[in-house]
Amino acid sequence: MPQRHHQGHKRTPKQLALIIKRCLPMVLTGSGMLCTTANAEEYYFDPIMLETTKSGMQTTDLSRFSKKYAQLPGTYQVDIWLNKKKVSQKKITFTANAEQLLQPQFTVEQLRELGIKVDEIPALAEKDDDSVINSLEQIIPGTAAEFDFNHQRLNLSIPQIALYRDARGYVSPSRWDDGIPTLFTNYSFTGSDNRYRQGNRSQRQYLNMQNGANFGPWRLRNYSTWTRNDQASSWNTISSYLQRDIKALKSQLLLGESATSGSIFSSYTFTGVQLASDDNMLPNSQRGFAPTVRGIANSSAIVTIRQNGYVIYQSNVPAGAFEINDLYPSSNSGDLEVTIEESDGTQRRFIQPYSSLPMMQRPGHLKYSATAGRYRADANSDSKEPEFAEATAIYGLNNTFTLYGGLLGSEDYYALGIGIGGTLGALGALSMDINRLTPNSITSTLFMAINGVRSTSKISRKPTPISLLATIAIPTMAILVLMKPIPAIGTITVAKKVKFNSTSARQYLMG
Repeated sequence: MPQRHHQGHKRTPKQLALIIKRCLPMVLTGSGMLCTTANAEEYYFDPIMLETTKSGMQTTDLSRFSKKYAQLPGTYQVDIWLNKKKVSQKKITFTANAEQLLQPQFTVEQLRELGIKVDEIPALAEKDDDSVINSLEQIIPGTAAEFDFNHQRLNLSIPQIALYRDARGYVSPSRWDDGIPTLFTNYSFTGSDNRYRQGNRSQRQYLNMQNGANFGPWRLRNYSTWTRNDQASSWNTISSYLQRDIKALKSQLLLGESATSGSIFSSYTFTGVQLASDDNMLPNSQRGFAPTVRGIANSSAIVTIRQNGYVIYQSNVPAGAFEINDLYPSSNSGDLEVTIEESDGTQRRFIQPYSSLPMMQRPGHLKYSATAGRYRADANSDSKEPEFAEATAIYGLNNTFTLYGGLLGSEDYYALGIGIGGTLGALGALSMDINRLTPNSITSTLFMAINGVRSTSKISRKPTPISLLATIAIPTMAILVLMKPIPAIGTITVAKKVKFNSTSARQYLMG
């Protein structure tokens, strides 16, 4: 019989990996095929039993398969789990690191799709979207990546502070509905008919109407009243305006008759145009002022925040730095007690002092208004109605300070105001502003809310705040007001008014 010569048949690495996977259980039950390490934790199988050439020499290096989780580099279709939540499924390229373990490669665009704050991380912001990142751990400290090859699952752990996060209660503007076209009116009517013994008679009627029409994003509103008595009747239009949302700016555009906000300067009515931010377009958790809480979790942890003994926030965060910026404002003062409970049950606590003032804004939030038109005098007033322009802005610089200012100008009048408000930690809050009204008048105001004064009353043993308000109008007068709340009684107010080149006056109030 002719002899058959067997030549070495070369197999691809993926075929060899499959053979190992299928044959390893059988090999482990055999004798003489198993070697263990000194600590009996890793197993080693000699791959020479699978592939040799005619001369008995091994042609393919299979050493990487002797290590746990080691696989061939390449592109795999994987499920991506970010901080224990499945976020997407896509093809990811893997390379081998120094330990022959697979590590993922991401483009900057892929990191952006995962919700990473690419534009806020300097090492990523300077790169193009197509740039490849080989080691995410070196760019974002605290990041960890693990590839579960058997389940084709990529587990990513990224610190919460490096991720974009929707505030609680957030609804995407794409889901906002303008509503259906409609016409409506709200009204109230009162009337009286008085008859007297002398035979006299008097009649009075009053009608109050608030009318409106909605069509697409536009809102037409009218507020009018009608009065009638024995002598005459009159119809008065208090305001009429056309308004719509500007979703991209989270603002309202108004055309017609309305009033300014009064956030920096005194409020007044006008006829004209106004563009102003609208806090109603923000989630409830972003309205008003509340501090941003930052910390570091050593593992997957639960963060709990209490104020005045009540839990106002609780959330799970991954290992690494975290930032909580969507607290609901519950009061203007009251320390925040932050508890970090690690996965092993250990707890760490710290206190963040908290107090605020009405004008304070969250870090990075801008509240503004821009108005131009003609001043509207009161109905029974003969005052001039000059044209004017006004702009105001309030901006949260950080957790501590809010900057605000405004400019108002007309034909023969102008005003410029600028100020800053901030917290004093455990002491309370402070605001200072300067307003220049016409060339010869300057007003400076200081407001201080002192929360940490350890004064007590017989009724309540808890600390009560003291508020100090000082206003100086140059060159006319100065006013100093001191307010002290007394629980269950009221507020004691002491005011001192000083007119320059004149006598001073004092006033004491309780109520």
